[in-house]
Amino acid sequence: MPISFTDNERKEFQSGISAFISEINKCLKNKNKSTKGFSVNNIKPFFNFFKNSYEYSIGSGSGTLADTCWIIFVRKELLSDGLINTSKVSPRYGVYVYFGYSHSLKEGFKYRLAFGFPKHDIENARCKAVDEMERSGKLTELDFTYYTLDLEQITDDFIKLLECYESFSKDDFIPINQANITNNLNNTNDIKNIPLNQILYGAPGVGKTYDTINIALEILGEDFSTQTNEINTRQAMQKKFKEYVENGQIVFITFHQSYGYEEFVEGIRPDFDNEELKYMIDDGVFKALCNKAKQNYINYSTPNELDFDKLINYFAEYVKSEFLDQNKEFELEKGANIHSVYYDKNGCCYSFRLGGATQSGQRLTLDIIKRDYKEFKIGNIKSYKDIKPKFESKKIHHGNARYYFMLYKKLFEFEKKDDYKNQKEDLKPYIIIIDEINRGNISKIFGELITLIEPSKRLGNTEELEVVLPYSKESFGVPNNVYIIGTMNTADKSITTLDTALRRRFEFKKMMPNSFLLNSNCDGINLQELLNKMNERIECLIGDEKLIGHSYFMGINKIDELKVVFRNKILPLLEEYFYNDYSQIKSVLNDNGMIKTKNILNTNKFYLSDDFNETDFKKIYED
Repeated sequence: MPISFTDNERKEFQSGISAFISEINKCLKNKNKSTKGFSVNNIKPFFNFFKNSYEYSIGSGSGTLADTCWIIFVRKELLSDGLINTSKVSPRYGVYVYFGYSHSLKEGFKYRLAFGFPKHDIENARCKAVDEMERSGKLTELDFTYYTLDLEQITDDFIKLLECYESFSKDDFIPINQANITNNLNNTNDIKNIPLNQILYGAPGVGKTYDTINIALEILGEDFSTQTNEINTRQAMQKKFKEYVENGQIVFITFHQSYGYEEFVEGIRPDFDNEELKYMIDDGVFKALCNKAKQNYINYSTPNELDFDKLINYFAEYVKSEFLDQNKEFELEKGANIHSVYYDKNGCCYSFRLGGATQSGQRLTLDIIKRDYKEFKIGNIKSYKDIKPKFESKKIHHGNARYYFMLYKKLFEFEKKDDYKNQKEDLKPYIIIIDEINRGNISKIFGELITLIEPSKRLGNTEELEVVLPYSKESFGVPNNVYIIGTMNTADKSITTLDTALRRRFEFKKMMPNSFLLNSNCDGINLQELLNKMNERIECLIGDEKLIGHSYFMGINKIDELKVVFRNKILPLLEEYFYNDYSQIKSVLNDNGMIKTKNILNTNKFYLSDDFNETDFKKIYED
């Protein structure tokens, strides 16, 4: 429906834009372009005339002025967790009307009005409205750039954007891949309603592996919307991602033809102990992750029961975080301090190492602690002399009973603390990212897990299933807080030939080239249009499984850089796509002269027999 501003509203809007630019120019005069002094309050009052229907956010940079500063406008009714914008105005979610001021001209424009999308990935904004705008060409048509501040024209174009934005209903902004799976494990909203099993698929270079970091951090509840500098944002995301990998909540693997069940679930491995060869059953990456997730759920769901393993782990974490991480030792008694905590591969404490006046290398091990602590009561045991005769074992030496006694007293105090008894561990997501999932032998790798990963068969659901594993003979099931994210290159293998059992258990998210991320002025060449046109021709010739991804052209700002990319990456890729059929490659390139026919006939270097003529030979091409 048509939208019009009154004269006063037009003036207010234009005053708001002017105030925004004025604040930026004020910062440009500061040393090192500091944002100190940038006042949002000097801008906000001018946009109050449509605050009932829109909310907005202003970005100028964190500490140092960003190359492009922005204001984003979002329809209030679209701020909902069930929609693409979620409940917070943020440049990392959904679709919004964007006004940017590029004071350095680094982006190839001075001012810009357009529909904005999340940094890095348009796929996070996929919905009926966005697909329709893309199909109809509105995303290109309603993308305005200006080299001078023409406030009247900017206001007219802004209204055009609002009209298009409001032509869609609220339901048109529901994510296409919105999960319908209910997390029955906990019946809470602690973990977002995101598909438990999903595969990102698309042509090379569309950012599938790149986007797995975004999705994993979203599952883990991380929000980087306050970051305004794109480079700093990505660095912060990678740092946080690495932290989750190190603490065991994220595992990243790549499937290949030799990858098998033994690496993924469990297998028998050789182990050298004192130069004697032994064989042991070893957990694969997926089983180990599921064990951690299951233990987390047990700790989450039984916060008020005294579970010894849980008590030890809470105590160990308390000692580590409050003392050892602060470069302090934890005192048991005078002369005996804990200075190290040891964890097994599943992240569970199994030993404490003492320092102080104790003998070098003294450890208090879990088997003795666990065996004797349940009988320990301060009321009837006054010292270590009372504990040693009673709990000495012929099989497990308890010669350092005095130190165990010290630890028991601390554990007893910790157990009686209200903050421990009422403590509830958060339910955590555990994520495995499988790159190139279609390159592995799915039936060989997953085995019986192909059934267990199905959402309805997860532990905690009404139809939960467990199986007995072939090597360890353990009962095993997949918890509901384990997420599987796969990536698949459609140019490498068509999804139509993918294992049907896998297809049925995963949600597939198609990723397409996103030309909006490319430079629109590379020495006079619009890389966005260049990529779009080439992909249109490729799609007509061989379909959309073998398009060219935008990552090949990311960061290209000069014609010489573009030439290198074409010579070393694009042309070899097209040769592979079209099986060296240069006539089709020339069609993709619009016969622009990059591919030339090599003339070797009628030269002194090549002689033809009288039995042959030119029509008997294939054309030879060169680039």
